[in-house]
Amino acid sequence: MKAYLIKPLSQIHIGYALADREGTELFPRSDTLAAAIAICWNQIFEETPEEIFRNPPFRVSSAMPWVKTDDEIRLFLPMRKDVDFKEIEDSLKLRAKVLKKIKWVEDSYWHKMFESKKFPLADEDKDELLRKKEQVESEGKSARSEIERFFKEKFLAGNMLVKKVRRGKYFAVETNQRVTVNRLSPVSETFFFNEAYFSDKAGFWILADFDDNSAENKFRAALELLGDTGIGADRNYGKGLFKIEKILSDDQIGLPRKDDADKTLLLSLWAPTLDEKDAVLNDSSCWELLMRGGWIAPGRGVSAMRKPIWMFAEGSVIAGNVEGHAPDVTPPGLEVKVGHKVYRWGYALGVKIR
Repeated sequence: MKAYLIKPLSQIHIGYALADREGTELFPRSDTLAAAIAICWNQIFEETPEEIFRNPPFRVSSAMPWVKTDDEIRLFLPMRKDVDFKEIEDSLKLRAKVLKKIKWVEDSYWHKMFESKKFPLADEDKDELLRKKEQVESEGKSARSEIERFFKEKFLAGNMLVKKVRRGKYFAVETNQRVTVNRLSPVSETFFFNEAYFSDKAGFWILADFDDNSAENKFRAALELLGDTGIGADRNYGKGLFKIEKILSDDQIGLPRKDDADKTLLLSLWAPTLDEKDAVLNDSSCWELLMRGGWIAPGRGVSAMRKPIWMFAEGSVIAGNVEGHAPDVTPPGLEVKVGHKVYRWGYALGVKIR
């Protein structure tokens, strides 16, 4: 596997509908990335997106955050869904709502997360927090806010992901008001549109696995083209641009190897086949479902809503190995108009854990 550290060069909008505005995801998910890469792949090489989706030459994770502190890059993986907060909650007297906001785990804690579903806090950090708690409480004060601040900083939880970039934080989502004008009359209508911003000390990274060296080289070329043309909405205005900051092997990023482990931690979205239903229903599996849908605009003046499907989210823990497939989400009547079907990328990329 290879890790691609990506630095956004402009704001990004990966859309999903909210009640009062067009929302955006901070980090592109694997189905969005794979579809965009397949289109860029087709612009350079012979394979069509449909061929890539039916016989995938690569697997790709969803985008995950990286941040730079003290000239050191910290990489994050999704927290496993079966994490047990009880021990850390009881010992540090933390509020459950704070712990449940933790979605990411930095690289210094990966080994602990891969070994056990106990909350992956290093022993030295726990001891230091307990000493600080005793010291503050001996002065008749509450240590809760200081301890919670540690978790928000260390695990990118809570407001670490929503404060303004211009105030020195890593990521931000801001709402902008926009207007659409009717082409047949002077009637206008305003709407709200979210965009994700990244500071110069933050970005996202992806993992990818390949069938062979040829597929790896083509993947890199397609990813570089995607960075030059942009991902998400408003690409014609220079939005969604990025560059590949660095390429590392899984050994270089310190990804633990647990080849004898019996579970898989999903780093991508996953659409299981019928043959994989037993893994989903296994008592040791723990997962979250996401509804994935959205518009498709294949050209020729045609646009339509894809058929929505449920997919397993990143961080889900699945018993055994996982493969996945690309389900057909073609809207009714679209194939006749454009001459091809539409698929949703549901191939899994994960790492083995205990």
